[in-house]
Amino acid sequence: GVQFLRGYDKPTTKGKREGRYRYEPGTTAILTKTETPLSLDVVDESVQMMDAE
Repeated sequence: GVQFLRGYDKPTTKGKREGRYRYEPGTTAILTKTETPLSLDVVDESVQMMDAE
């Protein structure tokens, strides 16, 4: 018969990190900061049963 030789290497191996990917606090500049207060009112609240079969 025929013997198929297949590679045993993983085709997609996970890469290793080469350095630190953390930024120290204060290194990223915040250009603008806007906080908008929200006031929400509940208009309609209803409960419906699901059909469970």
